[in-house]
Amino acid sequence: MKKGNMLISAILFLVFILTATNFVIAADENIIISDPKGDVLVYDLLDVDYNFTTTDEVPNIDIKELTYIHNEGTKRVTIILQVYGKIEDRGSLDESNMGEVFDTVAYAVSLTTTQNSYLINYVNKTCALTESEFNTKNITDCFVNNDKLTINIDLESADETLIDLSAETTDIDIDFSFESGGFYFDTIPNLLIVEIEEEKNVEELGNSIQFNADAHDQYGASGDFTYIWDFGDDSLTSNLKNPSHTYSSVGNYTVTLIVEDDLGNIGNDTTLITITEKDSNGGGNGGDGNQNGSDSGLNLFITIIAVIIIIGILVLIFIIRR
Repeated sequence: MKKGNMLISAILFLVFILTATNFVIAADENIIISDPKGDVLVYDLLDVDYNFTTTDEVPNIDIKELTYIHNEGTKRVTIILQVYGKIEDRGSLDESNMGEVFDTVAYAVSLTTTQNSYLINYVNKTCALTESEFNTKNITDCFVNNDKLTINIDLESADETLIDLSAETTDIDIDFSFESGGFYFDTIPNLLIVEIEEEKNVEELGNSIQFNADAHDQYGASGDFTYIWDFGDDSLTSNLKNPSHTYSSVGNYTVTLIVEDDLGNIGNDTTLITITEKDSNGGGNGGDGNQNGSDSGLNLFITIIAVIIIIGILVLIFIIRR
């Protein structure tokens, strides 16, 4: 595989690993997913802390909408990716055209059906389709009209039903001398990762339990969040980030945290709290606070994958420079 292809594939693979989202689609399979303006992420390869910031200054990759149309009983699928600016044709995956600077804009759509998966990459008037068996071919039924990229493909079967749909746009500008470099990228749908961190998950009646909220997007970036805590006991909800709560009855309680960021993305997490009678011997029951609901393992997995892929990108750049 050419070095440039390795780099762009790693970057695209990073985003699709972190943004896969499951949902059930209605029979007509005509859906539109919207994305807010100004949520393009910026990454500088020279930033040793791997920090991501956001910008609204690259409208050519700032995703506005992703549309999926599949008429029942047919193989034909139409996908429309719309940005807030204009679709830009720039760059190439051909190593011979790169020189010392990799300057490329790429648009990609990933979809998974009940039978297959499909990855579509568009770079500078070239559109390629990769299917689940890793066969890649160029497709010609793909065109740009100002802010919209329209792609038509045929599924392998008319009976396929959509399970996952996501898109990613990338504006890459990397100087292989390491004097400068980085990339902008946007994804749809956005993921807000939320985790409850409780002081104890087993506590005696009458004792207060401390709850803490950890919220960030799939790349670790934080923003302005609003919090709603439901402690599962019909008490008033809390809007604090890190509230404490005292239960008045023995029992098991499901605590739910809902977080919304300033872009309208919503995430949630749940955890189970057990309240016991007071121990007359003063022994106490406190749990270790590590049972954080069904999303905790996923959050850890996403964090690990993000670190691994970022390191992989840096290694690929090192290989390219050799």
